[in-house]
Amino acid sequence: MQALDHHEGAAPGNRFYTVLRLSLDHPAEDSAALAARVTALMGRPFRADAFRKQLSRARRLFAELLVREVVQTLEEPTPEQIEAELIDVGLMPFVRPFLPADWRSRGRLTDPE
Repeated sequence: MQALDHHEGAAPGNRFYTVLRLSLDHPAEDSAALAARVTALMGRPFRADAFRKQLSRARRLFAELLVREVVQTLEEPTPEQIEAELIDVGLMPFVRPFLPADWRSRGRLTDPE
């Protein structure tokens, strides 16, 4: 979450940390209510559809950041070792939805930017 917070601070207009944190803190609220919370925090309008889009992107980046953290704990990481470690530490449920079909051959979730 710290890396996501740092990313938000470095990217103007990005609210990845904020939307993910709010969705975790208020799981029973819909996107309209959560967008209203962002509006209150930012002091300017934030629409429900923008909240949903930012949340989708935040989840993907969060998964990528989790994989990066795990990679740093392994001496010579392979996709198989990374997956095993994600399973062992209980993080695979957060990452699995973002693993592309060619994950093992590519060894990463997304294309480098």
